Amino acid sequence: MACGCSLLAYVGLWQLLGTAPRTVSFEIDRWNNDSWGLHNIVRDRIAGTVGIFADGSRVNSIQATHYKHYCIRSGDWPAHSIYIRPANIGYEINDGTRTATLWRCTCTWEESQPPPPDASCIAAARAGLGANVAQVGSGEIAGAPVIRYKETGSNDQHEIAFAPKFGCDILEERSATYNAIGLPTSRFHYIVRSYLPGNPAQSLLAPPTGYVHREKPL
Repeated sequence: MACGCSLLAYVGLWQLLGTAPRTVSFEIDRWNNDSWGLHNIVRDRIAGTVGIFADGSRVNSIQATHYKHYCIRSGDWPAHSIYIRPANIGYEINDGTRTATLWRCTCTWEESQPPPPDASCIAAARAGLGANVAQVGSGEIAGAPVIRYKETGSNDQHEIAFAPKFGCDILEERSATYNAIGLPTSRFHYIVRSYLPGNPAQSLLAPPTGYVHREKPL
């Protein structure tokens, strides 16, 4: 069974694992087509900032917009959460109602760590893409040099850009899937817009001043 506090801490972002201290601002654009036509394409656009502390604590501030039929806006979902690892507690922040709900975590989990970095980031590439990978170029993202790898041996597409300067962290990911006749059925794009190494401000681990405090029932 999924641990609720791990969902609060990581909000589904596998690209930002580990405890290397950093503050990362990112964007995600993804869509999925569940039909043979164009009438059932659902799309999400997500932007946010994640602060990661060396002790495993995390702060997430994310805004998501959902679209039906690719471009018809159908809803907005903010996500603001705090996870304090030494105390194993979290806060679910609602900035609309100005409330902070305390979660006393009843579960623990092993912190997932990326493989040790190397100059070419090949270990990170194999961890993220599988054993069959090929280097496809280099470039720069958020002011940092990156090395790009792609998965080979598949009809689908999956490519990740790793930053050797930042311990082979992921700064961009693209993927696409295709049906039996070669038409795209989904696309995903994650890209980092800013990357600041080092612990975020300690004050971010406290709920905003003036918010009403509540506690989630166990």
